[in-house]
Amino acid sequence: MAMELGWSRDSGVLIGTVSGRIDSANSMDCHEALGSGIGPDDRFLLLNMAGITFLSSAGLRVLLMLAKKFTGADKTFALCALKDHINEVISVSGFSQIIQVFGSQGEALGAIAGTGGGAEDAASGDAEVKQPAAPPELRNPLDMGIVGENISDVAQYTVEKYEFINAPLAEEVRAEAVNAISTLLWQHVKRAIDRRRKFRAELFESAEAALENVVAQRAT
Repeated sequence: MAMELGWSRDSGVLIGTVSGRIDSANSMDCHEALGSGIGPDDRFLLLNMAGITFLSSAGLRVLLMLAKKFTGADKTFALCALKDHINEVISVSGFSQIIQVFGSQGEALGAIAGTGGGAEDAASGDAEVKQPAAPPELRNPLDMGIVGENISDVAQYTVEKYEFINAPLAEEVRAEAVNAISTLLWQHVKRAIDRRRKFRAELFESAEAALENVVAQRAT
């Protein structure tokens, strides 16, 4: 299911209601769709993500780019109504430490409208962040099958989150960091592949053992 998007306004807050998936296959289209609905005078953006069923690191990067547009005095970017498994992605990725997340749209609107947009985020500005490509050998489809992510997206999101909080890195430092993170994550993926292979073998061995046990009991 592709991402679907609807717009509304309430109490001076622009509300984007999104549903479906945001992953590496459609992340740029999602970024363009979300960006096209934001007016030059909009200062408060709330994304209601109750309908989002899958969010990858590529999706987190889309949200991070949006957050940069709403960084500064009298601006707020927030998320609300996340499903539990989406909220887990937001939490373990560290995104909830830099972006406001609310349980419901009503709670979010009350907080945003009540505080005039909330506290100013610490950020590096809204300049476009360059995205160097990861080495092609680190874009193996197996990583998606094991962890549900492209490790290149995880690496670049991690660097971009750092730059959001701190300051932009020099290009050579950024490229080195992306490569180092990707290499380390790929080692984790390879270990996960080995564990999955062992687990699969154990399943078949257990199944055969159970069958032999039943046959043996019937034979006595």
